[in-house]
Amino acid sequence: MDVRLLLIILLSVLCQLVIGSLSSTFYIWLNGTYGELQADRLLRDDLDFGSSFGGENHTVNEKTKNEPVILIHEITNKIDLFNPIRMYFLEHNYDDDEVYDIAFGDAGITGILFDTMKCDYVKKVRELIQSVSAYAASKVDIIAYSIGSPIARKAIMGGICVDDDSNNLGHPLTELIDTFLSVAGINYGTQFCIFPFGSCNILNGLHCLSRFLSDVNSKKHYEGKHVFTLYSKNDDKVSYRSCGKLTSGIDGEDGKFEVSFSNCPNFGFNKITDNEIR
Repeated sequence: MDVRLLLIILLSVLCQLVIGSLSSTFYIWLNGTYGELQADRLLRDDLDFGSSFGGENHTVNEKTKNEPVILIHEITNKIDLFNPIRMYFLEHNYDDDEVYDIAFGDAGITGILFDTMKCDYVKKVRELIQSVSAYAASKVDIIAYSIGSPIARKAIMGGICVDDDSNNLGHPLTELIDTFLSVAGINYGTQFCIFPFGSCNILNGLHCLSRFLSDVNSKKHYEGKHVFTLYSKNDDKVSYRSCGKLTSGIDGEDGKFEVSFSNCPNFGFNKITDNEIR
């Protein structure tokens, strides 16, 4: 996928509501392929209608026209805020079987101050990546936002969960990913984590010294064939630097795009012209 197209899409986020869910065709395929438990984990109807989207009436094992795009948002969000990005893709020659998202967290029930990068969240994202790639017979592109970035990176990286050493995710999924784009990713923690408890704990939290972040940063360029980051130097939600590192950076990335706008409440960005991206 053209990275410039991805950036233009990302920088036009508005607030709209999602009307939809995983398609019945995709759900039936998930049920038959992986079982009802995994199908329900990805459907997320426990969070009410509109907690997932994607699938359409795709012909299984037939390669999609475009590489599917998987949106990975932050823990506390449902998928409402990302419908504009989905709609942009649909208005630019993508179909509903080529754009996916699920609410992998509890949609804010726990609260941002206490939720963490749990192994179960990582497993849901990993299951989605594997399922979409198999369903579409294609590599996928991933756009991961905020806390969703390190969670998606661990899902791709595989290996032992830092908060559950009895849970081995398996081998890396690198070969399934074409382009990985991290947007305002908390890849090196945040300077706002002063006290190491709750969501800032040093096991699977956002503290710059957490085991989770040390784990995902211990290897380079496993996130996909092409790895990019997009972030703001004026980010007042994620922060610009943490423990001497660029908060949103990824070692070994193929390119980075720095902008100067403040971060929006939904960790998106205000609209920026194509010239500013350049």
